[in-house]
Amino acid sequence: MTGAGFPVPLLLMYARRDPTVPPRFGETFRERIPDARFVWLDEASHFAHVDAPERLVPHLVEILAP
Repeated sequence: MTGAGFPVPLLLMYARRDPTVPPRFGETFRERIPDARFVWLDEASHFAHVDAPERLVPHLVEILAP
């Protein structure tokens, strides 16, 4: 996928304390999809929508806003 672009805006958000999806996967996707916007969520887990909504929601609003 590198260099091919992505057909829609893509936001990759990864939690540094995710026991379900190790952070190394975030780095891999960041390298393979350079057109994506990438955000690390510090002090969040796999359930960032529950334990860090104040950090998650602004990024969602930004990418979804027209």
